[in-house]
Amino acid sequence: MIKSVFLALCLLFFGLPIANIELSAQTYYWVGGPGTWTDLTKWAACSGCAGGAFVQVPQNTNDVVIDGNSGFNLVPAANRTITLPSLANSTC
Repeated sequence: MIKSVFLALCLLFFGLPIANIELSAQTYYWVGGPGTWTDLTKWAACSGCAGGAFVQVPQNTNDVVIDGNSGFNLVPAANRTITLPSLANSTC
């Protein structure tokens, strides 16, 4: 009986705060115009912010935004590219 009361109190005090944590995808913003997907200097934490905000490229659980602040308006249309290293494991 004491063991189950202790377990219930532990869940009440320690389990509920954990249950309220909402997991969400982290959003990566492309900045600096054309480049290679694996270039960490191209990934920012907000639209138009400085790149280099992350320690890894976006994963399949992340959101990617390429918008008007991505820097493509500064280069000719023919050069507005993002080079992907491999499409073998890519999903959209």
